[in-house]
Amino acid sequence: MAGARIFGFDPHNSQSQEPSKLLRLKIIAGHSLARKDIFGASDPYVRIDLSAVESDEAIDSVLTKTKKRTLNPTWDEEFIFRVLPSEHKLVLQVFDENRLTRDDFLGMIELSLMAIPKEAEGRVIPPKKYNLQPRSVRSKVKGYLHIYAAFVPDPAEHSRDTESRNGSFDETENVPDTTPPSFTSRPMASSGNNVIPSSQSESSDGWEILSGDIVDGATGQVEGPSQPFSSTSEPLPPLPTGWEERQDANGRTYYCNHNSKTTQWDRPLMGVSQSALGRTAAENITNEMNELGRRFHISIDEDEQSTSSQNQVL
Repeated sequence: MAGARIFGFDPHNSQSQEPSKLLRLKIIAGHSLARKDIFGASDPYVRIDLSAVESDEAIDSVLTKTKKRTLNPTWDEEFIFRVLPSEHKLVLQVFDENRLTRDDFLGMIELSLMAIPKEAEGRVIPPKKYNLQPRSVRSKVKGYLHIYAAFVPDPAEHSRDTESRNGSFDETENVPDTTPPSFTSRPMASSGNNVIPSSQSESSDGWEILSGDIVDGATGQVEGPSQPFSSTSEPLPPLPTGWEERQDANGRTYYCNHNSKTTQWDRPLMGVSQSALGRTAAENITNEMNELGRRFHISIDEDEQSTSSQNQVL
């Protein structure tokens, strides 16, 4: 069957939940066919239609070769069909080929696919004899066809079963994208270098951004991540389990947490969770806000005291 053309049903254009099967159909011979030519013989051929059971709509068709001047033709032609056994049937029609007039009908067979045997090693499936049937009350038919029909192993199904037993899978599925996320800088209206406070946002690929960028207040350009600085040459401690150090296209170092699918600029510390880092950052921001408010109130109090002293002198 290797390299043989497969006729019939196209599973890629169907929404049926029934698995398709491969059917081997062999048209072996015809016997005692009706005479249609004036010389007392016929030029028979077989048309094979794969049709829908409910609508009789032909899905695919194929023809055998024509055998000249015989009532007992031998074809020995084999075809492979992909079918849905519960939804499809095979309709075989025998015709006498004519050059000048319409081909004469010699009989037909409707073959149900629900009781077809399956080929197996050591199993012998004999061909069967099918009597030709008329398609109307006016049809005059006689004779029968010798046909072999059996389901054969599907190479595609065998490949899927092998992959399932071996536990193979598409390595591109369910693998997180470790591409560093793109950060959007928001300039702050003040001079000098300003650090955008750490915040949790989500990029388009599902990674959470836990650390901010350093932004130049005058130009609004991102200068780069805040990296830990060490005045000693001692090696840095190893990263916690599930973390990985990487560099982006600009040579900036960032860290990927494969456990929670997050990235950050700051090097993670052993034994320190991200929630603790987040709480520390939030506490630092709160303290800075409180300190700014306290200084603001002190400035107001000093101005009020200065104004009150000037009024008393006047």
